Amino acid sequence: MASIPGKIEPPELEVKVIRQGDLDLRLLLCRSHRHLRVLDFRVGNYQEKRDILDKLAAREGLRKVFTLVEKSDGQSWRAVGFSKEGCIPGFFRTADGYFLTRMYEDGAPVLGGAPKPPTDRNVPEKRRFRKPDGAMVDIVRDPARLSQGGRGSITDYRIAPLGGTIFEPDIGVRVKMRKDELWVVSEMDESFGHARFDLHSPRRGPLEQAALGYAISVLTAEIFPRGVTSLFAICAVGDAWAAEIYYSLGFRITARLADHLLLPEGFSHGQVFHKKSESRAG
Repeated sequence: MASIPGKIEPPELEVKVIRQGDLDLRLLLCRSHRHLRVLDFRVGNYQEKRDILDKLAAREGLRKVFTLVEKSDGQSWRAVGFSKEGCIPGFFRTADGYFLTRMYEDGAPVLGGAPKPPTDRNVPEKRRFRKPDGAMVDIVRDPARLSQGGRGSITDYRIAPLGGTIFEPDIGVRVKMRKDELWVVSEMDESFGHARFDLHSPRRGPLEQAALGYAISVLTAEIFPRGVTSLFAICAVGDAWAAEIYYSLGFRITARLADHLLLPEGFSHGQVFHKKSESRAG
């Protein structure tokens, strides 16, 4: 996938709390993506929860309601019409996080569940990445620099957030080459032991690709010793430029997410690339 022209504004998020009888739901609404994530659902009947979510989806014109849960809760959501789209291994440190999804069209649930995104047939050959000649590489922890560089750089698409806030990186790796600054930034959840990262850079040729591959290696070496055991990224299905980097570094696809990303030209399927720390790799 080549660089995509145009600017996508950061998604606006709204946390909704619904208490009805013995039902208690905490929801994250992203209107730009027409998504709703179920963040917390500790009490209440699953069918009642689904009915409330269906009504909210119709009222808000949503395309997708999803949650990320442990396996036992996933079975309960599937029993009331949600579809499994894959998982993030080790998302809850000692348990995998499963994506459960309900899709909508014109306010009504899509019969048969979420469509299956296409599979990339051409798996690229693995490459070895090294520091580009003449490049300056540094690890950035300062919030102001991360905000200016990591969030301000060119990005190709926006991801509907998985947490309760806009993606706020905790650490980044900056590669300075000639006039370009390439960034890999990561948001960590040390309580659960996972981290998500994004590539914030122009997508050009093999030199930039190699530089970002090297930056991810630096980032991985920095965060895994800090108790992070699960590292993942979400990119568009068909984004061969990013996929080649992830495959080369030993990441594997663990989930394909229907209509999960927003590109300037519209919605796109997403895929989760995941890697475990060496201490968890088996």
